[in-house]
Amino acid sequence: MMFLPVITYRAVNERKKPMSSAEKKSLRQKMQEMRQSLTALEIETKSRQAASLLLQLSEYRLARTLLAYLPIRGEVDTIPLIITAWQQQKRVVVPTCLPGRRLALSELRSLDELAAGTFGIPEPKAEFLRKVPPGQVDLALLPGVAFDLSGGRLGYGGGYYDRFLGSLRPGCPKIGLAYEFQLVSVLPAEEHDLPVDMVVTDRQVYRCRRR
Repeated sequence: MMFLPVITYRAVNERKKPMSSAEKKSLRQKMQEMRQSLTALEIETKSRQAASLLLQLSEYRLARTLLAYLPIRGEVDTIPLIITAWQQQKRVVVPTCLPGRRLALSELRSLDELAAGTFGIPEPKAEFLRKVPPGQVDLALLPGVAFDLSGGRLGYGGGYYDRFLGSLRPGCPKIGLAYEFQLVSVLPAEEHDLPVDMVVTDRQVYRCRRR
């Protein structure tokens, strides 16, 4: 019988004063340096462990349309998850960058459709763009530089996902994918921030409670 990693549930309810721009910059730099120090084998192994936990979730099993980011700079690798989703007859959509620091969604049917886009992030080539309304997404997998156990998320500073997440349908589960070391005790929440519902790491699943 295969051993399945234990899924745990934690919450943090404290708040901290707003983080200064310098503090955010420092945290981003630290986390990105730690992530980029991982070897290719470590990224593959940890990403596989996170995927194993994600695939057990009812939120994933019930989803028909899956939003997945495309990894850069040592992020948890979503490519194997995307391939698995296709094999399970799920529809996969990926983000594309628009002017005004906005995101749109496009259905992805093959990895061959991708090319380097904004900031070097893979995006569908123009001839393969298939617009999908955000309201059709059943499960959103989100990148981040750091997360906390109340669902706080620190991005790269461009605000793309902050602007986008409000367009998902109410109740659409939002899951941050991260390495365990990307979890911090508390990330100060600002008024416009929308928290994730879960954080899945290479070790555990954290269901988040609102602060």
